[in-house]
Amino acid sequence: MAHTFARRLTAILFPERCVCCGCILPPLVDICAVCAPDVPRIEVPVCRRCGAMIDDCDCRAGQRYWTGLVAPFYYYGPMRNTLLRMKDEEDSQRMRFFARETARAVEREFSGVRFDAVVFVPSSKTSRRARGFEPVRRLAVALSKELSLPVWNVLYKQRETPAQKTLSAAERLTNLTGAFALKKNVDVRERTLLLVDDTVTTGSTLSECAHTLRLAGATAVYAAAACRNPPRRYKEENETNENVEKNKSDRKQSTGRMGRKSAVR
Repeated sequence: MAHTFARRLTAILFPERCVCCGCILPPLVDICAVCAPDVPRIEVPVCRRCGAMIDDCDCRAGQRYWTGLVAPFYYYGPMRNTLLRMKDEEDSQRMRFFARETARAVEREFSGVRFDAVVFVPSSKTSRRARGFEPVRRLAVALSKELSLPVWNVLYKQRETPAQKTLSAAERLTNLTGAFALKKNVDVRERTLLLVDDTVTTGSTLSECAHTLRLAGATAVYAAAACRNPPRRYKEENETNENVEKNKSDRKQSTGRMGRKSAVR
């Protein structure tokens, strides 16, 4: 209730904008009617193991060290662009939006879990220097407020690794092995933790962090992210749309050439 009142009050002076396109919206609205149909929301029923909708479940993809995973959106279309802007522009409105949506997913799917704290995937020194801030840490802080949980800074990246996005799926699976470690004087034994990242692609980053926490004695490590890698059907749909647009473009170019030839004659 307090969050809602504060949000309404703020909207009087600073009107809310669509997190996707930026158009002005009424208070307590995050996405405009134009953008809403294209938002790739992960709807129930959801596989709590991989975080995808049941029909998109890919739990056979490999071993994971988290106990369960949730994400409110697929990393596709407007949500992909919105998340990138949150990370690159240090956008507080989009940060709060993803925190609220992720909190709803956590409360819905893990309603019976009593978490001790929120923890997060740490950034590398190179990434922190380049951006000047840690998007995942700020997302974790915002999420912890939504869930009324403490946020613990317990992990650090002990060696630099190539960016996951520059590697193949096979290379990503081993790139981060041993890359994370627990900070000194940190005790997570017999704790149930909610581990946060911004996106899940192969799941290697979250899995390696969860593994580190489990080896340190954590009872269970659940994972949450703002977006999850889209299923194959989204990729196939995108390829189909691209082919359709290419065919349209080819037909237009062909028609234009025919017209020019007719004019010459």
